[in-house]
Amino acid sequence: AEHTRSPSATLPSNVPSCRSLSSSEDGPSGPSSLSDGGLAHNLQDSVRHRILYLSEQLRVEKASRDGNTVSYLKLVSKADRHQVPHIRQAFEKVNQRASATIAQIEHRLRQCHQQLQELEEGCRPKGLLLMAESDPANCEPPSEKALLSEPPMPSGEDRPVNLPDASTPFTEESRFQSSQQGMRLETEDVARQQNLILQKVKEELEEAKRFHISLQASYHSLKERSLTDLQLLLESLQEEKCRDWPEWVSSRCRLYSKNSGPPAHGP
Repeated sequence: AEHTRSPSATLPSNVPSCRSLSSSEDGPSGPSSLSDGGLAHNLQDSVRHRILYLSEQLRVEKASRDGNTVSYLKLVSKADRHQVPHIRQAFEKVNQRASATIAQIEHRLRQCHQQLQELEEGCRPKGLLLMAESDPANCEPPSEKALLSEPPMPSGEDRPVNLPDASTPFTEESRFQSSQQGMRLETEDVARQQNLILQKVKEELEEAKRFHISLQASYHSLKERSLTDLQLLLESLQEEKCRDWPEWVSSRCRLYSKNSGPPAHGP
């Protein structure tokens, strides 16, 4: 199996550069075609996309909370004093959930800004740093001890310690794909939570509206009953007045005839 080994496994330890250590005859054992700069750029784009998405989610949640506040104020202004506690209780529940969601989105947004700042400042992930250290310009010639202490690969190859691992770029690419998949799952989760919250808000607002309509119906019923009772009272007073009117007229006539005597005649 000697002809299947990489030439770098038989080179002496005083090789001046590690560029030849990354070459192989049996396949692409060097770095992947996706460079560390490209990975960093892709990671930055992914984080920026997540920041834009979270910013939009934050704007939507705040607008929804403001809309709920306006609806609450309108309901309170039109509601009876007995309705106000129930409406306030429903609004406080909705407002607490909305505030918790906004705080969670703001926390994720701060984390994304911090990640983007670290990526822009060059604080790349560990895998990218390992790839940068394995660059030919920064490589040190491997020692004999390192060559002997390196455990054999599954295929029988003995690689020096400083050889760039071909799995590292694929790991970074997989990490980037996992990041995109995680962002997609997070997007679906946030959308699902938002739909549940909106559904609960609608249900509680509908309940408050039904309660308000019920109170309005009770108020109109009491008002009609009061008007009916008032009308009956007025009719009763009118009948009483009409019944006493002839007697009153008769008494006034007698009083007038008593006070008015025969006309006085002059001399």
